[in-house]
Amino acid sequence: MTALNKAISDKNIVEFFSSGIIATDSHGIITHINRQSEKNLQIIARDLIGNNISEVLPVFHPTTMKCLQSGQPLMNQSIDMDEGQLVIHGSPVWRGQDIVGAILNFHVPDTFEVSANSSESYKELNRQLETIIGASSDGIWVCDAKGFIVTIN
Repeated sequence: MTALNKAISDKNIVEFFSSGIIATDSHGIITHINRQSEKNLQIIARDLIGNNISEVLPVFHPTTMKCLQSGQPLMNQSIDMDEGQLVIHGSPVWRGQDIVGAILNFHVPDTFEVSANSSESYKELNRQLETIIGASSDGIWVCDAKGFIVTIN
């Protein structure tokens, strides 16, 4: 078997992320749902793929549409679910000059993260950091210790 045949495909990588991943096209039609999303949301991917996210996962619709319309990543969007709170990071997918979809990455925050994110000092520091990163002329991609994308300018 050649090295090329042993290579991990993009789909393999997304399937084994420890956070939930949902991808849509530019109209909000779901194109991919990974295993962790199925587990966290108690859904079956094949039943939802091909449907508009507004119809089958409406709690994710606002973040998806903001991402698609603004062309900007949206970080740390908190939403309340029956199963508890989720933190969503949304990123537009660009092909050349066109937005062709959105990727939503979400996880269940731990107790400390929920408390810290709600404090005013945290919110102010986060606003300052986002301003600094956004104003940089260099490309900046920030990941946490687990490899989760925190922000991209």
